[in-house]
Amino acid sequence: MSGPNLSVERMNVQPNLFQHQKALDPSLTHCIHSFWFDLCYSCKMEVSNEIQPNDSCLELLEDMKTQDPSVLEEKLTGQENDTSDSGTVDPDRMAKRYRASWIMTAVLIAAETASSGMLSLPSAVQVLGYVPGSILLVYLGAVATYTGYLIHIFCRNHKQVRNYDEAAGVLFGRWGRELVFGGQIIFLICAMSSEIIPGGDAIGALSSQTLCASLSTLIFTAGGIVLSVPRTLRGVSVLSISSLVTLVGSTVICMVGVARQNVTYPGGLLSSGKTLEAFTRPTFYNAIVAATDIIFAYAGHVAFVNFIRELVDPKLFLKALFWAQGFIISLYILVAIYFYSFAGNGTQSPFFGDVANIKVQMAAYGVLLPNLFLAGVIYCNVTAKNILRRFPRRELAYARNKRSWALWLLIMFAL
Repeated sequence: MSGPNLSVERMNVQPNLFQHQKALDPSLTHCIHSFWFDLCYSCKMEVSNEIQPNDSCLELLEDMKTQDPSVLEEKLTGQENDTSDSGTVDPDRMAKRYRASWIMTAVLIAAETASSGMLSLPSAVQVLGYVPGSILLVYLGAVATYTGYLIHIFCRNHKQVRNYDEAAGVLFGRWGRELVFGGQIIFLICAMSSEIIPGGDAIGALSSQTLCASLSTLIFTAGGIVLSVPRTLRGVSVLSISSLVTLVGSTVICMVGVARQNVTYPGGLLSSGKTLEAFTRPTFYNAIVAATDIIFAYAGHVAFVNFIRELVDPKLFLKALFWAQGFIISLYILVAIYFYSFAGNGTQSPFFGDVANIKVQMAAYGVLLPNLFLAGVIYCNVTAKNILRRFPRRELAYARNKRSWALWLLIMFAL
């Protein structure tokens, strides 16, 4: 086999990478030959070549060492993953029409982050006081935004990374990858559980506590399995719009209910003796618990890598991130300060308990249910995809056929 300024001896098989050589532009052909030179050199084959790889060649070589060969062949033949329409739900080869826009991604980030974690923020401010609580809400929000930016930069520099265990593989090798993979799955399952518990409480409240806690939780879990059927984040993002609307709606209902109720809480704005404090003196234990409540409220980064990989243009992730984080920080400050101001020393977690009127509380829980469902669905979707990427038969994991759908539904049910 021979190419421009390239000769390889004792070679009987022509690689697939050269089948479309004539259809490629010269720079890409240059990269292919440079790759072949690198491959032959690594195999200690006799090569005579004067070609020096440029930056684009080095990037292509890195991709060829880390990505699936079928994906690389599509890139080399000019059939980019974003424009192909093979019907696959593999995030690495997904067509554009299955990917999410930056607006939908911003909604996904907001819906996944601002969920059950927000419910405990007023009680955290009660423990810490107005000033420390507000500072922590803003500071930790800024830290969450900056760490999201770092994730974007890392994914841009390492395009082969599709989740956190692969990122750990880049940094720490195989053992780091396996360790982080196990920890990531455990965290995602616990995150799903954190949505199931308030979801079960919401269904119990809607039934006027006529259903036991186990049955309420089971009903919520069954609904979550049904909503987890979409296999792409674009399909989930359609649900996220209603999720975000219901989150804001339930919060407004509680705000109105707390402000208009006849019950006065000790230290609240409606009480005769106001004891709202700018600074408090909590115990070390209570201060740590309150601070971790705020940290948990911003803990949505576990799905960021998947959001980036399923975005129409990964470069737009920063735009989605800044809009989403700006909304989240503003909402958190408003909710935490507002409910603490009215409930005072009687602030509860979740803040739905600050509403004395049971009917208003039931209405708020009913409106919030879609948000709790969707947050759990996102965690379930990300967990399933992390498992599927380890599946030995890629075509079975991502194809659109009965066997592939059965595998997906089985994973949903197991999670």
